[in-house]
Amino acid sequence: MKSEVTILSNLLSRLEFEEGYELIQDADLKERLLHYYDDVDLNDLKGIDDLKLEGELIERLRAVLKSLKGKRVLIVSDYDTDGIMSLSIMLRLLDKLEIKTNYRIPSRVKDGYGLNEDIAKIAIDHHFDAVMTLDNGVKAIEALALLKKAGIMTIIIDHHEYEKMPDVDIMIHPALLVHDYQKLCTAGMAFLIQKLYLDDPYSNILAMVATIADVVPVTKANRQIVKDGLALFDERRDIAENIRILGHARSYDSEAIAFKIVPRINAISRLDPLYNINHFIDYFKDGMIDLKTASMIDDINEERKIKTLAMQKKAKELVEDAPIQFIVSNDFYEGLCGIVAGSLASELKRPCIVLQGDEVLKGSGRSYGDIDLYSILDRRNDLFLAFGGHKKAVGLTIERSNLSLLKEELRNMKIDSHITKEKIIYIKEEELTLENQELIDSFAPFGEGVHKPLFYLDHPHIKSSYLVKMQYPKFTLDSGHELFGFDKDLYGQVPSGAIGTIDRNSYNKHKLTMSLKRFVL
Repeated sequence: MKSEVTILSNLLSRLEFEEGYELIQDADLKERLLHYYDDVDLNDLKGIDDLKLEGELIERLRAVLKSLKGKRVLIVSDYDTDGIMSLSIMLRLLDKLEIKTNYRIPSRVKDGYGLNEDIAKIAIDHHFDAVMTLDNGVKAIEALALLKKAGIMTIIIDHHEYEKMPDVDIMIHPALLVHDYQKLCTAGMAFLIQKLYLDDPYSNILAMVATIADVVPVTKANRQIVKDGLALFDERRDIAENIRILGHARSYDSEAIAFKIVPRINAISRLDPLYNINHFIDYFKDGMIDLKTASMIDDINEERKIKTLAMQKKAKELVEDAPIQFIVSNDFYEGLCGIVAGSLASELKRPCIVLQGDEVLKGSGRSYGDIDLYSILDRRNDLFLAFGGHKKAVGLTIERSNLSLLKEELRNMKIDSHITKEKIIYIKEEELTLENQELIDSFAPFGEGVHKPLFYLDHPHIKSSYLVKMQYPKFTLDSGHELFGFDKDLYGQVPSGAIGTIDRNSYNKHKLTMSLKRFVL
């Protein structure tokens, strides 16, 4: 069914602009920025060297790791960036603690997500002393029960939602940590556990990449991990070149990590079973430059882009007028469902779930705004063969017949997104200065919860314009600074205002570039 849902244009009328944005117009730019972030705690967190655990948890953790010296541990991790980075960090720690480790990242297609009964039986048959899960485990109730019955120690390090505490020997979860640490991703927890035993700057870089990749709020402990990791990434190229080389960027901030490095890491497992992520772990764990492997990751990512574009085109043709989109096709690639769901959610301004399969459907969903997609779907978790995730992202497996029932139940649901006017900072062309850019940069690192400030440039004086590569509009202002967009429809327009983020020009550090989000006509 072809979509009748209108996808918002990057061209806004004056009325649409006034209805959608809250314009901040204080006299001083610093005051405008402070107003923009007035509900965010941007204070640096001190004393991050120690893991902050409640009660006796830290003593139990130390005792468990001490008891495993010389023992055999099977680590079961996730196949995304958080899982890969947390596994690499933990392998570096357990090697120092003289704990013998094997690891297994389940195949996205053949095994599904996380620890399952088949993997538990492998651990039992091969006489492992302990099984540790990273970025999974809180919902593996049956598999954990098998391990417990066999007398195998179980350790969970995970940040996903859970309803009931699993019956394990020890679990490290953000919900069990003190307030400043309750938004950590799994790699963040693995890094802080590691810091109880050793100082490893490279692991800080891995934790930084995972924190950005997993879209957790860049506040409190996460903010410090990202801030320190970015500084090390810039200063200690001797220990980070294997990660840096993946991005092909001149310089790196959190945005460059998110858009240039993370997609390449995730691409490997997204194209499972064509590629096995387990074969790439040494590249990230050892921190050594391997040009052959880096080039292979590049090629995989290019293949991923081609497949993603084809899926996005097909998905848009299947959009229906519903509060939550369910896009289903047997032609989809399971590992790319999350990317397509995220893209559609942003365009349609509503949660989207993209599924692949015939009678049994598997895929991912992404939320929009403040909508808690996990809680909405969890009301009917009896309909799923498998279900997990958190507020903004879910993974699920469901029979096609049950999907019809779920869609019908959700069709008339009133979903309150709590979306208010988006804050935006008024700026004049004469305020586009390097000094002011330094002020903007002082609020970094940016990311989830601390978004790069969005500016409204009033009546830009456009001196010239042209299309880069015949598709990307570029506008030169009278001041010499630039506006750059990714929507060809912006070219040829005469705007009364431009909306976007501002950065130093990557080719000329004396110029600024506004990355365009919208034109106001």
